[in-house]
Amino acid sequence: MKYIIDIEDEPLRNGEDAVYKARGFNSLVFDKNGLSKLTPLSKNETEFAVGDEVMYDDGSRVAYVLVPDYRNDDFVLLMEGYAVPQLSRKCHWKKTGAGNKEIIKLVQLAADAIKEGKR
Repeated sequence: MKYIIDIEDEPLRNGEDAVYKARGFNSLVFDKNGLSKLTPLSKNETEFAVGDEVMYDDGSRVAYVLVPDYRNDDFVLLMEGYAVPQLSRKCHWKKTGAGNKEIIKLVQLAADAIKEGKR
């Protein structure tokens, strides 16, 4: 199993020592030695683009990315069986390597229409 831990940017100070707190946890902290033992995710695993095909961890769902960076940990997906796009946590999805150019075109058309006030 893989777990994603989001670390605060600024360390907590305790005298001369600095520790890095995990966001959302009260007691999980890492010193520099502990941080050096963690393996960072590669850019390929964490960066998504409009039109990327993604698959849920258990392989039960395939979707297309509409908004790759809605929030730090979330994105907006077009999923089969849903009438409207869905907001989902990125950590549960992996890129399949495929993409959909038509989705990129449609998202661009929608963005242009919103810019021009044509909603």
